[in-house]
Amino acid sequence: MTNDFASLQNLCDIADLPSTPLWPLAAGWYLLAAILFISAVGATIKAFSLYRRNTYRRHALAELANLPDSAESMLLTAELLKRTALATYPREQVANLTGEPWLTWLSESGGFSVANDVAETLSQTIYKNTGATDSNALLDFAEKWIRQHKSFVPPKEVGVNPAKTRDLTC
Repeated sequence: MTNDFASLQNLCDIADLPSTPLWPLAAGWYLLAAILFISAVGATIKAFSLYRRNTYRRHALAELANLPDSAESMLLTAELLKRTALATYPREQVANLTGEPWLTWLSESGGFSVANDVAETLSQTIYKNTGATDSNALLDFAEKWIRQHKSFVPPKEVGVNPAKTRDLTC
């Protein structure tokens, strides 16, 4: 070797740095994994809760699919609509509704209007023994209403903690 620094004989290979190991991960990756895990657990719990809350809908749709093709199916469909409504709404709000108030309530809770032929079937024809009315429109309406109606959400009282209230009756 010569003392001349510019000499080609003094050149050395470039030293490679050691490769970065994959493990252990940096703290940020553990934090990200924890956040993703908690989010997945939360989403699973929410999905399971929604599945359980809609059990009555699945049962009603299954019962609707198993209705016999007869003149009695219109009466059974009307009964199924009422039972489905009672499964999710308070009895005081739904049980005494008949006729026009019942049709209005079905429209409001379903988010869509009741067709005229379905309204007539629900309000009059099912109580008569005439088999002239086509029950397909009623069955289609019932299926649509069961699938799409809004579930009842009880109002919350502001400032009242039920655990701290006492019964003051004698």
